[in-house]
Amino acid sequence: MSKSSESSSPNGSIEPERLEAIREVLRQKRSELVDQQAVQLSALYAPDKHHLADLEEMASDTVDTDSLCTLVDINSSTLAEIDAALLRIDEGTYGVCGLCEKPIHPDRLEVLPFASLCVKCQASKEAQENHAP
Repeated sequence: MSKSSESSSPNGSIEPERLEAIREVLRQKRSELVDQQAVQLSALYAPDKHHLADLEEMASDTVDTDSLCTLVDINSSTLAEIDAALLRIDEGTYGVCGLCEKPIHPDRLEVLPFASLCVKCQASKEAQENHAP
């Protein structure tokens, strides 16, 4: 997906061929995440995780388990974002900011194809989240 092949209509909608390419990228990423999550969950529930051990091994297992849980949580969140992006493609709202309703810049969608907000709205949202009590 090169920048020279970027094309969208004046109303911000993305051409059908480009949309299909994005849909395929999202499906591939989703498949990879599902596979990763299966491996992570298998590791999380592995029988060797539930053994009697000394305190050092138990502490190490706890850190490993916490790390795996964090990864599973991140993957679950990303999967939800990908599913939402695929739904926006189906509904014809893909590439439109969910807050200001302006087109999301194609470069942003190139880097983060499941982005639902433009850079300005995303920055504003993050600033609000960081200042919330």
